[in-house]
Amino acid sequence: MPERDAESSEVVFAGKDVKLEDFAPHRAVVGTPDDCIRELESIRELTDPEYLFITPTGVPDPEQQIRELRLFAKEVMPHFKKG
Repeated sequence: MPERDAESSEVVFAGKDVKLEDFAPHRAVVGTPDDCIRELESIRELTDPEYLFITPTGVPDPEQQIRELRLFAKEVMPHFKKG
């Protein structure tokens, strides 16, 4: 398992205040389906992970979480389908 980078540790454990757009690259997959595809491609180029754990965070409404996961499944996942 890769080590958590120093900035991630400061944000997660020390409460460092950081803007999402500054923190997200290579750490979070957020935005439109095209944004998500670009970020996942970047992550794949950097680490070539065997799998990724995707969960909607920061969204307290369960129905919204379901809509987001369905959108991800419909618009993003097919881009990475292995032939």
